[in-house]
Amino acid sequence: MSVADDPIATLGPEDFEALVGQTLTADFGEGPVAARVISVDRLRSPSPRSGGGYSVWLNAPVAVPSQGNFIIELPTHGTLSLFCCPRRREGNDIVYELVFN
Repeated sequence: MSVADDPIATLGPEDFEALVGQTLTADFGEGPVAARVISVDRLRSPSPRSGGGYSVWLNAPVAVPSQGNFIIELPTHGTLSLFCCPRRREGNDIVYELVFN
């Protein structure tokens, strides 16, 4: 598979910026939930990624947080397995960070 054929390699921050405030279906190991896109941060550090690195912040109702590859459905790229790291708890929700670098 070439980079051009890899949907994760071709994802850019603009793909997620258009979704800020919206919800995506995600499965963090407990079944599908609605995960709200909180924000997108463009990273200042050097990155081999075309257009530079960025992180995406999601908020989801998850009881027991863990990190790893989880299924997230994007309206423009379909169902993808993306690495997600829990960063903090907000009430009954967990805020996850997805880093693309």
